[in-house]
Amino acid sequence: MARLLDTLHHIPSKDPVLHYLGQFKTQEARSLILPYVTDPETRATAIKALARSKNPADRPLVEQYAHDPNSQVRGAVKSALKKLPEQ
Repeated sequence: MARLLDTLHHIPSKDPVLHYLGQFKTQEARSLILPYVTDPETRATAIKALARSKNPADRPLVEQYAHDPNSQVRGAVKSALKKLPEQ
């Protein structure tokens, strides 16, 4: 999966891969998703993927994007915070 993400240069092509990774509740999947949270182009999808894994450790990371200028990111944050348990 890591190599697949690296080879995809078209941002929308990464969305299904990130979504897929979100179903795995492993540290490996999380580590593949995390770099995409910092990228404004993939942030919303990465946040949704983190929410799918329901790891409470991701809540503080997601919360910091609550006021992101992108409305899709803010929507992803709002949805994610409903799914991510508090620590």
